[in-house]
Amino acid sequence: MATRSSAAPRHTTKASLAGRLQSVRGLSLLEVTIMLVVLMALVGALIPVVSDSIAGARLVRARNDLSQLAVALANFQRDVGPFVFDGSRLREAQTVSSLQVVDELVSDGDLPELADDVPIASLASGLFLDPSVNTSSASLRPWTSTPTRDRMDLHLRVNGRAYIEASSGPGSGWNGPYISKPVTADPWGHAYLANTGFLRGLPPRAGWCTRCAVYVISAGPNGLIETPFQQPIANANVLGDDLVVRIQ
Repeated sequence: MATRSSAAPRHTTKASLAGRLQSVRGLSLLEVTIMLVVLMALVGALIPVVSDSIAGARLVRARNDLSQLAVALANFQRDVGPFVFDGSRLREAQTVSSLQVVDELVSDGDLPELADDVPIASLASGLFLDPSVNTSSASLRPWTSTPTRDRMDLHLRVNGRAYIEASSGPGSGWNGPYISKPVTADPWGHAYLANTGFLRGLPPRAGWCTRCAVYVISAGPNGLIETPFQQPIANANVLGDDLVVRIQ
């Protein structure tokens, strides 16, 4: 004798199907909304971390660049002597003062802006500026207004000023390149600067200190030079957020 199955029929009414679809759509929208909220919270939490990481990487790169430039400048000075605009006359000159000396070397990039004045308040505890150092904006002006300025690449990467080539190794003439690639801007788009006019062996300039510190400098994250151009070797300080490697 045949028996009827007690299982529920397998057909679904249109109304119940529509209800299920509507329920599924509602859950999907809710899930997407939750995911978006979670993602936005994660992004919000990561932004400061990523920003700090980028800022830190820029500082590391700038310090590495400055260190490489300082070594290159020191090696150049060992081999050649002063930075001049016409290196072919360097050995013929009776005195260095008869040549046009490069007072400042600059890399690629925009010249940085100058701070309104020297930020004395930023000096670390126990440090002080020599009383002879001008603490007005005039002490910063030479960084961007010195007329005897030249590009670093022309001295360090290529012999663009016709220095006598080295004949017997280091110390006998231009023995570069002293830097392996073009000297680009710092990580914030500004030029690296070096006040090479104060290097040892050069005659003192009228109105300038007789023995001044020589820096390779970056204006740092704020893009403002805050360190005076000329400071006595015995008491020279780096101010603001400037990044510096000192050569002399």
